[in-house]
Amino acid sequence: MPKKWLTLILIFTLALTINLSAQDEDEDDWGTTDDDDDYGWAHNWEWNGYDWLNWKFDRPFMELNYGIGDYKHKDMFSKFAPAGSWELKLGYSDIGSADDNNIVDFNESFVFVSHISSRLSSQERKFAELPFDNWRFGIGKREGYGYDLGALSILPYTQSGFVWTRVEMEDYPVGTWITPLDDYFPSPGQNAYNDYKILQRYDKDFRFGTLVEGGVRFETASVVSISAGYEAAVIFPRHLFWKHLGSLVIEETGKGALEYFIERVMDSSPAAAPIINVILKSAYSYAFYALKKDNMNWPFNTEKPLTYETFKFGVTFVF
Repeated sequence: MPKKWLTLILIFTLALTINLSAQDEDEDDWGTTDDDDDYGWAHNWEWNGYDWLNWKFDRPFMELNYGIGDYKHKDMFSKFAPAGSWELKLGYSDIGSADDNNIVDFNESFVFVSHISSRLSSQERKFAELPFDNWRFGIGKREGYGYDLGALSILPYTQSGFVWTRVEMEDYPVGTWITPLDDYFPSPGQNAYNDYKILQRYDKDFRFGTLVEGGVRFETASVVSISAGYEAAVIFPRHLFWKHLGSLVIEETGKGALEYFIERVMDSSPAAAPIINVILKSAYSYAFYALKKDNMNWPFNTEKPLTYETFKFGVTFVF
């Protein structure tokens, strides 16, 4: 990704962070002030889904995850070999009481690095499945509501992040040396050749993308926790800054509307809020991810991306 686009992303994010931090000093929990409560939520709603740089340095944590998943591309005939992955997260966690009924809310910011490889999978690679050895890194945020049961806390969560993935293929589809004659009389190697051209867009380069995840964590004595989650990631063959920004704004606007509804649930039925929160936000994020499989910057007409889905199991140490 060109450095100028990365710089623009950081400037844009920093501007949002400064603006929202300044507003928080004069506003209550609903994003309103005493002088404009009568205008309602639509007048005062804030877009704060990507407040990446406003980390709360409360409890540092370290997390190790193992995942089982696979890569896919909707235009590829060939299949990737099953993937195994190891991931390390380092970050900070902020947790506090959300009401008087043992309901807590938590927010976490972190950086991560992952090794995703067909060699790490417990499944045997089948003939013609494509082997690979990939590395990635990124930043993310995780949040939700949970139940404080004393010695045990149950924390359903949703997660989102930016990720840079280096795709390194160890083999290419069989028959890539046979080029097609033309569109009307394809050779037997047509499918393999098309797959080869797609993979060439990614191989041995870092590609920008996004990820979402939903899951649950069980924390004991506020020190050690275990977790299980499902991640879905999109890897762009190229980064179209303005279309990506437009897609993000649309996605975050929908999340903001969900957040308002969930806050109303918290007011009326606090015990239901953690479950409603993770169900609605996970379903929304996965639906948006599914749309991106055909258009990487949905709703804009763009290319089909490489996607990655994985079940993850982890252990977290909070200090």
